[in-house]
Amino acid sequence: MTLVDYLGAAAYPLRVPGDTNPPSALFRLYSDPRRGDAGVRVRREILFQLDLSMRSTNNLARVMVMGSDPLRGFNDTGSGTATARDYPGDSAYLDWENAGIELVDDGTLGDLVPGDRVYSRLWALSTNGLDAAIEPGDPYSLVGGDDFTEPYIGYGWKSRRSPRSFIYKFFVLTTGGSDYDSPEYDLSYYVADPDDTARIELAPWVWDNEDIPPPPPSNAPTLHGVTMAGTTATLLFDNLATEAAHGILVSTNLASGFDNYGHRAVMGDPIGDRRAWTGIVAQASPGKEFYAAYAGPEPDAKPNYWIPNYVPATATVASSYFCQYQTELQGGRDLNLVGSFTDWGTSPIPMTYLGNGLWTAEAALPAATSGTYTDYKFRNGETWLSGDNLSILRGGNATWTPDVPVPDAPLTIEFEASGTSLSTATNVEIHLGFDGWTDVTDPAMTNVAGTTWAYSFTVPTNYSRDVDFVFRGYLDGSTNLTWFSHGKDWILYMSTLVSP
Repeated sequence: MTLVDYLGAAAYPLRVPGDTNPPSALFRLYSDPRRGDAGVRVRREILFQLDLSMRSTNNLARVMVMGSDPLRGFNDTGSGTATARDYPGDSAYLDWENAGIELVDDGTLGDLVPGDRVYSRLWALSTNGLDAAIEPGDPYSLVGGDDFTEPYIGYGWKSRRSPRSFIYKFFVLTTGGSDYDSPEYDLSYYVADPDDTARIELAPWVWDNEDIPPPPPSNAPTLHGVTMAGTTATLLFDNLATEAAHGILVSTNLASGFDNYGHRAVMGDPIGDRRAWTGIVAQASPGKEFYAAYAGPEPDAKPNYWIPNYVPATATVASSYFCQYQTELQGGRDLNLVGSFTDWGTSPIPMTYLGNGLWTAEAALPAATSGTYTDYKFRNGETWLSGDNLSILRGGNATWTPDVPVPDAPLTIEFEASGTSLSTATNVEIHLGFDGWTDVTDPAMTNVAGTTWAYSFTVPTNYSRDVDFVFRGYLDGSTNLTWFSHGKDWILYMSTLVSP
């Protein structure tokens, strides 16, 4: 009795006894006319499909499937070494521009619906590794990148004895030269009946590698070009006329995505049912960054603030935070902190970009009189933030614990009334609000010692920006309220404002 097929394995005479030298023994088995490619004795068509409908296809150079025999990409060159596979970069046969079997989305080569972002390719399992209908040109073979490439049966010769099964996965090459795979592991297919002639249609594999981002929104602008003049980039794009506002995103590393510095675009002339727009990116780095236009208003600005919230009157180091959105510094890429502590710009402090328009700088503040304000401002290059100087209270008559309020956590505020207009008050209230004086109340404070008053409460969970307060009370024998602050409200910013 001669055993000719058992899960793709074979005995004499299809496999010579003692011939166990891979891959040559497998190659002889593969090339024997009594067996077919991948163990298929009749020609079989197979349809590979990759669903990229949930991913952006704007920058794809090639979409492909690669795998073991009969697919290009994992086949062995015959040397028996780990670096001899024709996977791109492992041999002289293939690179990403010609590796694998290219999938298309144009209604040809077996693709069912053009433009649906389901990429497909009709391939074949043949009786001799050649198929003029499927591969009429160089290299003419359905396996490998060379006519004489020997079949690779899997990762490890003992792990995949059956030429009737193969492993595969999908790859994408982008216009920037990067390559991505999906899934991380190998898919597998086994030809159950080598005499069946019906076409094999594999269910579309849904791309699962997050390195390829989701598709742009339906109202995404159409970018027509970017021109550079020195360090200024000009973007020309158009969009539906119903989109009334646009901005520009910038990326210095596509793997980290795009960021918004607050660049805006200028509306141009209508073009049919669309409208032209122009975006300017100053302080650009030619050849080192990427741009994308988006439809939508400029994001809301976060407040300017200092950490710690309580900046003592003694010499100290504190960190200033500034959001450039909706200011003259929108789009700025070279922000500085200036103030009396920098001789108003003779020695500006460079700011560090944290993302989403937020910048920070650490400042060494000299000693000041308690209860007075230190003035400061921001600038981008030689462009200054307009309006009056900003200011930070140094010391003062209020302290709190903890320094940074946290929603759903306790906060205690103490007020030392000595030396203030409430020094003789018989009772003191805290005029308290949240997130810009919302839900204002006037709870009574507790006298804890002499002219020291305190109020403890839990910060509400439905606020996340700031705690606002001043003090008021009735002086001894007076029926009129007396108010006290240092000329401005106390505003304690919460930790959620500080970007990591």
